[in-house]
Amino acid sequence: MINSISNEQGALPSPPTEEPKATPAELKAAFADHIQMRHGPDAPLMTKAMREKAEAMLGKQKRTWEYVKIRVRFSDRTQIESSFPSSASINEVYTFVRGAVRQDVLDNKKGGFTLYTAPPCKDYVESDAKIRGKGLVELGLAPAAVLNVRWEDTAMNSNAYPAPLKAELLCSAADLPPPKPFDRPLGHSSDAAGGSGSAANSGKATGQRDPKALPKWLKGFSKK
Repeated sequence: MINSISNEQGALPSPPTEEPKATPAELKAAFADHIQMRHGPDAPLMTKAMREKAEAMLGKQKRTWEYVKIRVRFSDRTQIESSFPSSASINEVYTFVRGAVRQDVLDNKKGGFTLYTAPPCKDYVESDAKIRGKGLVELGLAPAAVLNVRWEDTAMNSNAYPAPLKAELLCSAADLPPPKPFDRPLGHSSDAAGGSGSAANSGKATGQRDPKALPKWLKGFSKK
């Protein structure tokens, strides 16, 4: 037996035309639950390779670079620079360095070298199969990085050993601009006024360096 609804009870309210919006508290709680599911005790089991792949994919989604700027620094602080496609491998950086180094050095039995970053110290060996197929972005060198040169001939790793670059590159070398001085904190205006004379007479007191001691900077060198 079905009882009909009398008119005295009134008609049922019509359903809303728009979906209800979540409050900030509800969104915060949902986000916390999502993080807990990914990193908590109920998180899915993943191997190291799976985690690295997921992190790499997440990084690509966050930001992408078309080019990567690489500076290569020699033991005497001379630097050369070039831009590479983000998909370029570390082997292309090695080719770039060899194109800048004198041929007599490369022909030497100890003319081999390794590119590395520091700190932390990490070698990018050209023959390493683990990095051979990876791009500069995958190696963590984007958007820009400084790579150091370590020669097989230990004497060439001395700070006093000049960078074995081609003569045409050394002719176009330019000194790096000196670093900008740090602003003095507030409350030391009296010290600056009273000690300006002694600081001006001593380059060491102001922390300035001899321009001759600054590293060389080679710009505009591109791969041929």
